[in-house]
Amino acid sequence: MLARLDREDDRAQLKQHGILPFELICVNLYPFQETISAADVALEQAVENIDIGGPTLLRAAAKNHRHVVPVVDPADYDSIGRQLTAGGGKLMRPQGGGWLPKCLGILRPMTRLLPVISAI
Repeated sequence: MLARLDREDDRAQLKQHGILPFELICVNLYPFQETISAADVALEQAVENIDIGGPTLLRAAAKNHRHVVPVVDPADYDSIGRQLTAGGGKLMRPQGGGWLPKCLGILRPMTRLLPVISAI
């Protein structure tokens, strides 16, 4: 996921290990913010809705956004599906970062929730 496809050494490592590069990371996050906002939320329910893997995948995709598209909004699925179909499995990257701003917009509030998580 972090392979920089414009670097020969990264491509060589992928080839050496028989790994195909990721081009798209699509993540549906747990509804933690909504869960902990409920007046009657139980501690067990709040803890169950702490998403560990999703934000990690998104951070990695955002870090390597020149080569991996981070997708966080189900409203984008149809558009992305049409692009993949029309492009023979390739995505055309929009100008201005495309889906990256949405990804970062999702990750920022999660970072601010860390004190809430640690208080649980």
